[in-house]
Amino acid sequence: MTLDCPLAGVTLAGPTQTPPKSNSCNVPSGDCNVEVTSDGFKRAKERVTVNQAVVTRDQYVFVYLHPESEVAVSGVRPVVTPNLLQEMDKSAEAIRKSKLADARKHLDKALRISPNNPDVLYLNGLLDMNQANLPEAERQFQRAVSIYPTHERSLLALGEVQVKLKELEPATQTMEKLLRQDSASWPAHLIAATAYAQSGNYPKAEQHAQRAVSLSGSNAATAKVLLGQILAARVIGRGQTGIPGSAAQLRQRRGRARSQGRSCQSRQE
Repeated sequence: MTLDCPLAGVTLAGPTQTPPKSNSCNVPSGDCNVEVTSDGFKRAKERVTVNQAVVTRDQYVFVYLHPESEVAVSGVRPVVTPNLLQEMDKSAEAIRKSKLADARKHLDKALRISPNNPDVLYLNGLLDMNQANLPEAERQFQRAVSIYPTHERSLLALGEVQVKLKELEPATQTMEKLLRQDSASWPAHLIAATAYAQSGNYPKAEQHAQRAVSLSGSNAATAKVLLGQILAARVIGRGQTGIPGSAAQLRQRRGRARSQGRSCQSRQE
């Protein structure tokens, strides 16, 4: 990841972490260019305005990587203004702290600024999930991916909601779509395994569970438990009720709102 602030004469570069994230500190205020490269993916560039460089705060920049084989989509991501980014940051923080009324207030402002921004729609869906309004959450995630079909976090969350709603065939289709653009997404493999297992397709469930185990590293506990349940179900012939939904466990392990996507985080002090 490279962060270039030409007006300030600052260039920072470094590797990303796992999950894919990069932190930059002491970033001066002004316009900065973020460039991310990764094997097998197209070079990604984003432009961001850094505000309040003297004040310690986190400012997030989400950079989405697309496979080199991916066909370009017709939709163009809406421009993220400083005011919009501020409302998104505040809403995400309020959701993390379970201050859902505050989150709604900031998201309403964000929607007025950019009603078709997929990140704003994703956060709206996330808030609806936290309020147990799964049908509305599903609608928000579907809107996000209709505008930006490769929006990874929305695809992940959509699949999770569909599993919770027992919409198992749509859930598997959503995850297979995501895995075509990112075959190394262990959360997608885990959700796919859960959906296939609950629908009784144990061979496919086992395949995805094994991939989730191999790709998830230190987060493999949930995938291993699910794989064991799938293997046991295949042996003793239990029905789909013998496989509990693992989407909630997945949320606890990967945290909400992060994941769903490849991102860079700029920290300014």
